[in-house]
Amino acid sequence: MLAGVQGIIGEVVASLCIQVADAHHVEDIIYIGTTLEDNELLQQIIESYTVLKLKKPIFLDHHGYSGAIGALLEYTK
Repeated sequence: MLAGVQGIIGEVVASLCIQVADAHHVEDIIYIGTTLEDNELLQQIIESYTVLKLKKPIFLDHHGYSGAIGALLEYTK
């Protein structure tokens, strides 16, 4: 059941990002956020749907440190 919920969430996130990328004529999409850290299933779902729509998904190594607070926490370690 949880895998199904992740599937729905992954497809919705990818769909929205693909629509924005199309509107701005962008081929590469960078996905960030702590939800993606250590969540290979969600990354695979997002990646497969993004590739299916002819876009290139990019996942950063430290997803959770992309925002201001995450960057500050990483910097102060």
